[in-house]
Amino acid sequence: MRNAFEIGLALEKILRKLDAIDAKVNGLPQVQIQVSNRFLPTFIALTKLGCGTASQLSRVTGRTRAFESKNLNEMRAMGLLDKQRRGKSQVFFLKQPNLFSAIQEDGMQMEAEFPSLANLSYISERRD
Repeated sequence: MRNAFEIGLALEKILRKLDAIDAKVNGLPQVQIQVSNRFLPTFIALTKLGCGTASQLSRVTGRTRAFESKNLNEMRAMGLLDKQRRGKSQVFFLKQPNLFSAIQEDGMQMEAEFPSLANLSYISERRD
């Protein structure tokens, strides 16, 4: 068991890292994105893949191709995505992929340095 001094040092280190992340986020263009629970798995899969068709994303999310196609087209209408035609396929990609990569990198660094952070669960409020 760690003593109070070691815990205090660890907390200070975490706070310094969080301040650094906060500074990076504040330096990014202010874009407010609200993604509904229905779009979230699609959005996360597309962030991980970089780009993809509805079929490719459906294999990642485990949902039907038609459902993913509908989500992708709605997200494009919202201005989150662009699409390109490649042969017979429509390939979707994020308009601003760098906006999310900096935040993800810092989050992964924090989890690597403090493995217990990976076990934290986040509770999201559902708004009806």
